[in-house]
Amino acid sequence: MRFQRLSIRLSATLLVTSLLGSADGGTAAPSTAAQSSCDEHLVVRVDPRNELRYRNRGDRCEGLYVEELGGRELEVASFTNHVVPYDIDKDTTISVVWTVPPKGIVRVRGQRLITPPFYRLDAVGKENAGVFTWATRILRALDIEHSMLGVTASTQMQMGKAQHAVYLPVSFGPGPIDVAGSDNFELILISDYELKSAHVSVARVRDSGDIGAFLSEKELRTLPTVSGGALRISLAAPNEAGIYYVEVGAEIASGGSVARQLFFFQATARH
Repeated sequence: MRFQRLSIRLSATLLVTSLLGSADGGTAAPSTAAQSSCDEHLVVRVDPRNELRYRNRGDRCEGLYVEELGGRELEVASFTNHVVPYDIDKDTTISVVWTVPPKGIVRVRGQRLITPPFYRLDAVGKENAGVFTWATRILRALDIEHSMLGVTASTQMQMGKAQHAVYLPVSFGPGPIDVAGSDNFELILISDYELKSAHVSVARVRDSGDIGAFLSEKELRTLPTVSGGALRISLAAPNEAGIYYVEVGAEIASGGSVARQLFFFQATARH
């Protein structure tokens, strides 16, 4: 299967795929951690009688919200380097860690991979901290174990003359956790369509902001999934530091296709 090649120029069309914009279900979080990081679109889609509803909980916004199935084409749900299983009954906090980017606010998002019910966390990381400590009370009340949880961290980075949302590979687990992990990143995508195959391409972004030649391409004829049908993609961690571009196209079982574009930041060179 071959998908029609998507544009590989950084243009206004790629802005639509920003994690911090509407493509991933929300507007940008406020610019400082002191302000609410709640997604205003989710705040109004809750049951006000439910104590576990999505709302401001101090250092984060977290809880259940109401969503209509059928609206997600290919949504980024998780981008991790290393996951240490936590014990939902015993661990009172988990740590989400990332390599601090050169500058910019980092936004952390967590969501339940198996839906419904629909659960999300939004938080703004403390500047230059590289870690978010996540109290597990709501996760425990909803019985969300590590295998059900998708986590991302993102920031805005300059590419050529424009800024774009860029994912930072995260590690998460109970207690203090090292940001270093495996030689592979795990990207998890959620779609409300039944998918039958996918094509994944990775390229490095040049200093000019243009995208270079693809470094790797692979066809997924048998789709690896997590519980609930979310698409699991393993990406080799690049050897060179820099910003990278990922393009995923997937064929829908009933006909047609969906696509997703994203950027991630490799902070250090690997030897």
